[in-house]
Amino acid sequence: MYATINETRPLTWWDYDQVVISEKIVDYEKVTVLGTGSFGTVYLVYYQSRAGTKHKCALKEYIDVDVKDIKRETKILSNLSGKSKYIPLFYQTFVTNNIYSLLMEYCPQVPPHTYYDFTLDHIRVYIYHLLSALETCHSNGIVHADVKPSNLAIDVSTQTLKLLDFGHSIFYFKDHKSTCYVGTVAYKAPEILCKWANYSYPVDLWSTGRVMLDMLIPHQMNRLRGKNIYNQVQQLTEFTGSLAFETLCETYQLPNFKLSPKPPQSLPKYVYTNATPQEKERYKTHFTPAGMDLLERLLSVDPQLRISAKEALAHPFFFTK
Repeated sequence: MYATINETRPLTWWDYDQVVISEKIVDYEKVTVLGTGSFGTVYLVYYQSRAGTKHKCALKEYIDVDVKDIKRETKILSNLSGKSKYIPLFYQTFVTNNIYSLLMEYCPQVPPHTYYDFTLDHIRVYIYHLLSALETCHSNGIVHADVKPSNLAIDVSTQTLKLLDFGHSIFYFKDHKSTCYVGTVAYKAPEILCKWANYSYPVDLWSTGRVMLDMLIPHQMNRLRGKNIYNQVQQLTEFTGSLAFETLCETYQLPNFKLSPKPPQSLPKYVYTNATPQEKERYKTHFTPAGMDLLERLLSVDPQLRISAKEALAHPFFFTK
C-alpha cells in the first residue's frame, strides 16, 4: 500500500534539496526546555507575530545536525501541516547566527509514567489518534521511523494525541535504501534490528504495537528493552520464538543472529506469565480479545504480515467494549 505514492507526485513534493532556509531574526522568548536529544533542544517559546500577537509555540534548536537533514524534516512537516489534527502545525524554519531552528505548534505532553492512569478507553482513543497520524504520513509517502513514547504529545485535558519529531522521517521510494541507525532500540521493528535497509511503512506499525503494550501494561516498559540490538532480539524471541527471526533473515537475505532455539508463545500468555500480582489485576481490565488481536497483528515479525495503519483504524478494538 502506498508503495509508489511519491513516484506519482511532482518533484516539488519530495525534493527537499530545494528547500530554502532563510537567514532571519525571529522575535521569540524562550520560556522553558521541553526536551533534549542528539539533535539539540526543544523549547517552549512565546513567538510574536508581525501583528504583535504572542503565541505559545515549540522551537526546535538544532545542534550539529546536517543541513540536509534539517531540510528533509522541514519539507516533511511542511507537507503534512494541516493534513491531520494529530500532527503539529509547522510554522517556519530559519537560521540566525548559524543556528538553525524550527518553529511549530506547541503540544502539551505527559511523561510515560502517567500511562498507569490510562483506562482502556483512554488507550483506545490515543492509539486511534496515533494510527490516524500514521495513516496521514503513509498515504502521503512518508515513513515516520521513530515512533516511541517521548515522541507522542498526549494532552489528557482534551484526550488528544499528536505525533512529534520527524527528524528521522523519510520519503519512501520502493528501491531506496535508508539508514538503519534510526529510532530507539526498544521500539525498533525487527527488520531494522536485522539491518534491512529497504524498510517501509510497517516499521511504524511495529513501534505502535510497542507503545500500545506500554500503555496496556506500563510495568512492561522496563522489559523488552535490550542493552543492544542482539540483546533486544533475544528478548523479543521470548514471545515471537527464534524461528520467526530466522525466517525473517532468510526471506530478506539478512545476517542471521544465530539465536538459541525458543518456541513462540502467544503475547497474552507471555505478558501474564511475566506479570506481578499488580500487573495481573490490570491485565483483567485492560486485556480484551480484540485488543490482543490488534496487538499481535501490529507485532508481527514479518513486515508483510503486519497490519497497516488504514486496516488497523477499522479494527474491532476501537468499536467494541
